[in-house]
Amino acid sequence: MKRRDVLKLSALSSLYLVNPFKLTAGVMPVGKSYNELMQAGKTLVKSGDLIGAKRAYFNAIKLKPFLVQPYDNLSRLLYKEGDYLQPAELFRKALKDHPQRHAFYDRLGRSLMRISLSSPKQEELYKQRYQVENLFEEAGKTYIEAINQWPDKAYLVKELREVEEGLSKINYLYPDSTVDVARIKKSIAPYTQNLPVKQHLKIKDYSDDALMSAFDKMHLKLKQSSDSDTLKQFKKVSAELIRRCEQASQYQDVEGFCQKIMEVSVDDQLGYTHLKRILIHDQKYEQLHGLISERLSHQPDNNFIKLSLVKNTIKGRLSARYRQAENLLQTVQTNTQSLHLSKTLLLAKLYSRQSLLTDAESLLNNYLTDRSSQSDTLNKEEVRSVGLAYAKLAIRDKKYGKARKILKSFISKKDYANEKLVANNFILTFINEDHILEGVHKDQVMALIAKSYYKQGDYQKAKSWYRKILRLNPNNTSIQNCLKKL
Repeated sequence: MKRRDVLKLSALSSLYLVNPFKLTAGVMPVGKSYNELMQAGKTLVKSGDLIGAKRAYFNAIKLKPFLVQPYDNLSRLLYKEGDYLQPAELFRKALKDHPQRHAFYDRLGRSLMRISLSSPKQEELYKQRYQVENLFEEAGKTYIEAINQWPDKAYLVKELREVEEGLSKINYLYPDSTVDVARIKKSIAPYTQNLPVKQHLKIKDYSDDALMSAFDKMHLKLKQSSDSDTLKQFKKVSAELIRRCEQASQYQDVEGFCQKIMEVSVDDQLGYTHLKRILIHDQKYEQLHGLISERLSHQPDNNFIKLSLVKNTIKGRLSARYRQAENLLQTVQTNTQSLHLSKTLLLAKLYSRQSLLTDAESLLNNYLTDRSSQSDTLNKEEVRSVGLAYAKLAIRDKKYGKARKILKSFISKKDYANEKLVANNFILTFINEDHILEGVHKDQVMALIAKSYYKQGDYQKAKSWYRKILRLNPNNTSIQNCLKKL
């Protein structure tokens, strides 16, 4: 680079307290007017040349440093790159050089709040560089100074309200902050008291960096001492982080968050629920067994945790634990009909997994007999659940005709007399028009019918039933996979 170009570069960068975006070719084009530079910037942005666009806006600022538009355009490009520090420094320098322009007060206030909500690292750099304690307080002072000079500018008061709302959420980002939020709000209140009440900033508006910073700070604080307010805020931040990770399929990160949540709150439902979901997704049934067992040790009389532990034992095929699961089920108090049903179905599954098919069927028969003696009608959930359990037992026992007769009775009341019926039809006496199924339950029944044909070796009929399901629900991926195997 020639010496005269170096001198020009030096002159350009003297506009700012720091050299923004490390210009490598920021020499002002000869003969370019302000309007031409602004138009060139827009054209370069559309073409994807962001470096060229930044250079054009930078040169436009050199020509007319008192106009806010080139600063705004340049800042937007920097924000897209995750740079929140340099726009604040741009506006800070512009305000220092042109204090008569109220727009620069507004832009500086906005940029300070944006740093605080978006990048804790850049915020710390700004604090160190300009010796300020809190950027929301600094933004508030900036707006108040502008309002005192231009009391007729209503938009400045509205922007000050944004500062006030941001202060209401400051503990999410700074749980150990010593900033006197009440004092700052009190200084702002006289200027915003006539504005209508506005909803607070929502936690979903914070950046990932800001939430992670808040999560780490609150986790450390809670490990040192328990505090109900901090724990409440910690759970909200955790829930939002977990939601974002699950959307991005970052399940390993979710597992890490859940472990940290349970470190500071053993009985926390949020951490337990999501960690349980991740372990099921990864099919880590032994690890999940330990998680549920630990929770049960804290709540030994909780029937739902007991049922959850048994379900995991069955789903994970932890055969060495079947006897333990059976004994645990005997301790479940069936004080409600739904608990009684769940206990019966799980016990029948355990018997089935151990090839005790007769015991399982007798258990289901006894349940229906007891329930019918207590009530004139059984609800839809009972009949569906027990009926499907009967059908699965029949398929496992290779009594495919019996299974299909039960399953088809849930789809319609058409006479299926041509189907071979093996053994008794006890469950059929409980199925009536009220129990005809629709939607996802119908898919489930039809899939079992297809499975019965597949197990019997009749692949053409199995395909036919799988295709019927896809006509009802073309997006059923599990059925699509079954057809591929055939």
